[in-house]
Amino acid sequence: MQTSEIKHARHKQRATWAAIGLIAVFVISGVATLKFYGLTWDEGLGNLFFGERYLFYLTTFRESFVDFKAELPIHNRPLNLFLSPMREFPHEFPPVTDTLSAASMHLLSYTLGWMDAVDAFHVFKIALAGVFLWFLYRFVREEWGATAGLFSVFFLAFFPRFWGDMHFNPKDIPETIWFGLLVMAYYTWLKRQDAGRALLVGALFAAALGTKANAAFAPLILILGLWQVKLPATTWKESVPFWLRDAWQYVLMGVTALSLYVASWPFVYVQNNPVSAVRKYFEFILSQGGRAGGADWSAQPLIHSLTTIPLWMLAFLLIGMAVSVWMMLRKESPKWRLLLVWLVFPIARISMPGMVNFDGIRHYMEYVPAAAILAGIGAQWLAQQVKDLRRRNWALAGIAAGWLVSLVWIGLTLFPHVYIYYSPLIGGVAGARQHFGENEVTDYWASSYRLGMDWLNQNAPEGGLVYVLVADYLVDMTAPLWLRDDLRVIHADDLESLLGQKQPLYVMLLRRPGYWNEQAQYVNQHFEPVHVFAAAGQPVLEIYLVEPQS
Repeated sequence: MQTSEIKHARHKQRATWAAIGLIAVFVISGVATLKFYGLTWDEGLGNLFFGERYLFYLTTFRESFVDFKAELPIHNRPLNLFLSPMREFPHEFPPVTDTLSAASMHLLSYTLGWMDAVDAFHVFKIALAGVFLWFLYRFVREEWGATAGLFSVFFLAFFPRFWGDMHFNPKDIPETIWFGLLVMAYYTWLKRQDAGRALLVGALFAAALGTKANAAFAPLILILGLWQVKLPATTWKESVPFWLRDAWQYVLMGVTALSLYVASWPFVYVQNNPVSAVRKYFEFILSQGGRAGGADWSAQPLIHSLTTIPLWMLAFLLIGMAVSVWMMLRKESPKWRLLLVWLVFPIARISMPGMVNFDGIRHYMEYVPAAAILAGIGAQWLAQQVKDLRRRNWALAGIAAGWLVSLVWIGLTLFPHVYIYYSPLIGGVAGARQHFGENEVTDYWASSYRLGMDWLNQNAPEGGLVYVLVADYLVDMTAPLWLRDDLRVIHADDLESLLGQKQPLYVMLLRRPGYWNEQAQYVNQHFEPVHVFAAAGQPVLEIYLVEPQS
């Protein structure tokens, strides 16, 4: 018996060190590749602007920082955030992760000078993801085993759309992380209830909801996944104390969540009525940005979900789901039901009539950690079918090697655009474009403009002009950081005065035709690009050269 316990302890220790190693590789690889990812669509619209304003207000309590129409001295930097087009729409930008990212930006860039401002804003999400992976490992290790925990971390850390998006996604990745921490914290509270854990649950709910409104569905997932309907009494009157025994801790969770949610968002209480301000945000969310959803259930989110999981991981996910269903039917611990609800609910929610989905899976990524856990359980279960310990270790090594080969192949064909990954199940990126359309399968974040500016720095002659036809504000904001000083960014109202210009004009065109104007269509039809940035052979950003005589 003692020998078995010693072996188990050693296995647990080895798995823990391996998990630490994987997380270290994840964080280091994320930081080392920041230079390949630029300022993104929503970040430029307002995430950085509001994050910085809230940071300054919460550290000084000066109301001038909540006057979003005022250009302040803090904007006298190369990265001028006052250029953000949506700076007068604070109700569309929840505060929590943006404020923390702004703190990272000011510490690592403006104070320590370790990296440029955009990278410093981005690095907080990488650090947050690293912390999440550690707690995920510990959670899975204690509930399902060290091997399942290790493979859960391995699958999630390098899941293409998690690893890719965590470089720059200002809300979907952070909300997925806060959401996952909330689920784990609530489960832990259910097992060992006390006020401290209740406070933590409330704080994590505030962080998740203060990053993205999707977190409002967390209570439903927790109720469906964990609550028991069986009562310990035979009459309603006898059951009341059972339901009320934890009521005060639920009140504590609610008060904590509400207090932190409001306190973290200066917009809602500085010169505003908090109720009206929060209502304005949720009215915006419910309007789905003015987009109209379909009248029927949609299969697109499910297809997106299945085809953005690498096939190697998908195989173990299916095994893990089968194991979980079997254990759930045996009426084992509700933790098995929790995983299945956590996996299915976000996909089902976005598939409902009237719901709008775009940009792949990013609007419902809360299911991804559950998928990684289930895949980890699947890997552990399959290895356990091998009774000989040495052969079992070889089986685990084979599973890890298969995943590593998949990742290497994805990196070689897609990097740095791994956040656009689609599996061979749909024909890769090319097949996904045929199925979902070019607007959906492209660099919808416009992160590639940084790559475009780097190419121009190396290839454009002195005094060249740069014209951006989609989301030009991103280049306006970051050109002082990333574009050569002698290259000039121009706009539509400059064109007439430049008809006789002698400098070459470089046009950067994002392959997102739904956002093209007549000029973009003309350039695409009448000129050939001089350089193309592609993902698995599919163009995502093109650079055109318009010679003076043109």
